[in-house]
Amino acid sequence: AGQELLSQRMRENKWTWATVPDTLPEYWAYGVLDTCLTALAFEHLRPLVPSQAYEREMAVLSVRYGADRRGLRIDVPYTENLLAEWTQEADELRSLLQAKGIQNPGSSHQVTLHLRAAGWEPSEFTDKGNVKLDKVVLNALREHYGDVAEPLIRYRRITDWCSTYLRPFLRERDDNDRVHANINTMGARTGRKSVTSPPLQTLPSKGSGGVIRNCILPYTDKEVIYSVDYAQMEPCITAHYSNDDALIAAINRGEDMYLYCATVIHGPDKAEELRPKYKVVLLSKLYGAGDEGIAAKLGVPVAEVTGLMNNLKARFPKLFLLMDSIEHQAKVRLAVEGRAYVTTSGGRQVVGDEDTLYALTNYLIQGSAADIMKDGIIAVACAGLSDNIMVPVHDEILFSFPKGTAAAQAATAQDAMQDLTGFKVPLRCDVT
Repeated sequence: AGQELLSQRMRENKWTWATVPDTLPEYWAYGVLDTCLTALAFEHLRPLVPSQAYEREMAVLSVRYGADRRGLRIDVPYTENLLAEWTQEADELRSLLQAKGIQNPGSSHQVTLHLRAAGWEPSEFTDKGNVKLDKVVLNALREHYGDVAEPLIRYRRITDWCSTYLRPFLRERDDNDRVHANINTMGARTGRKSVTSPPLQTLPSKGSGGVIRNCILPYTDKEVIYSVDYAQMEPCITAHYSNDDALIAAINRGEDMYLYCATVIHGPDKAEELRPKYKVVLLSKLYGAGDEGIAAKLGVPVAEVTGLMNNLKARFPKLFLLMDSIEHQAKVRLAVEGRAYVTTSGGRQVVGDEDTLYALTNYLIQGSAADIMKDGIIAVACAGLSDNIMVPVHDEILFSFPKGTAAAQAATAQDAMQDLTGFKVPLRCDVT
């Protein structure tokens, strides 16, 4: 009713939201309802949220607000030059692919038709029945259809980076060349953050995406950017909850979990070669993927994935007992309490769907990772470095420190983020 009254007055007087008088009674009768509804929702929902979780979120919101206000300083000449360079390269790649008969390289349908004509038979399809032609599939096609797959992968990568990062950096910067991203501290069901406008949560890693990260400058020319990044957070959390003595001991020794698994099963000679496969197999399984899906991701026969999985089950049975126990407990909770959930390390309940209870293992690991990251942010703030935080990305925090004290302050941030208790394995951070 309040909205209708306000809309009527605005129509009669041809007001917009920019010109409606702020003394208009109907304006406040409508506007105040947001506050009233929020207060009612808070009164109803607050008792359902553990105090520890609530206080954590409020503390992180305070730090996030400061980072939002400061924004990210963009190197405009560098970004403009990189955009021009990649635009030209994309034009050349598009011409190359058009010469092969693919007029629109962005069209999966046209690419599929071309590859089928060359003898390719797709084996993966989307829920809508379309041929799946994502990065994983294209990587698998490199061996036999490299003349199309190689330029197409590069074309899609740089056009995506231009539209996702470079153009938004230039378009959305303020008069001081700063981009104020939207940091949503509860951006996912698990409690993980998301960073949008631009989507910095998907910012490419330091290795492959260094050219993108170079678009971001420290706050001033007298400062330098440091990254403090939790090392192998998901494997550490997995080892903690699995209670597997061998994995816990390996991580305590500072070993890479995936390399350790490959070494134990196949010996040191083949470990490096097989590490990437064990990483994909283990993480995909924890996320609820089946052997067929993992095989497609790796571009290998299903039998090979099944063999890798059997190796893991034989040597690290507690990993799989963890998944089974979580799903069993979820079924009990669903029957007794009416909802299936897991409780993260930070005391939050993450609820799953009845038809995908297998996903709760992922929710436990991702949700606990979210709690750890937020506790790390709070610890950094308590160490007096809140104003140096630029943005959280993945499991890392980007800082801007004065050049003269940067190394010492980065070490302080590292110590603060690592000083979290209650886990069977150490939570280590890398500093770069």
